[in-house]
Amino acid sequence: AGVVTAEVNLATEKATVTYVPGEASHEDLVKAVEAAELCEAMGKRLCDAHEWEGACAGFFFAVLAFVIARGLVLPFLPVSGAVICGILVGLFGQMGDLAESLLKRDAGVKDSSSLIPGHGGVMDRFDSLMFVSPLVFLYLDFILF
Repeated sequence: AGVVTAEVNLATEKATVTYVPGEASHEDLVKAVEAAELCEAMGKRLCDAHEWEGACAGFFFAVLAFVIARGLVLPFLPVSGAVICGILVGLFGQMGDLAESLLKRDAGVKDSSSLIPGHGGVMDRFDSLMFVSPLVFLYLDFILF
């Protein structure tokens, strides 16, 4: 049987796909290459220590912001609900940013538009919001209230 494996070396930011001939299908090879490219792109986005620090700080401050907002303008929201909303924003906001970066990389462009020069484009301003808004709404509407 054929074997297809995909590996990513975060130190070199290179993905390697190994194919040993046999019964592995073309689809298996395509899936392995796509997985390797995705991991390589995510590795390029998050492998630097400063970016990990930024991701952790963003997560922490998202939770902190929701707890503070609860105390200032959302008194009806339980503290546990504020913490969960902060966790949703902290995690999925970064995923939205990564997803948009992958779209731009796949399209071969640096900025999604020229409307806001030097800032990655308009979509960079809203990528996190597009991922997070539905999740926070679903949590608040169907789980909390």
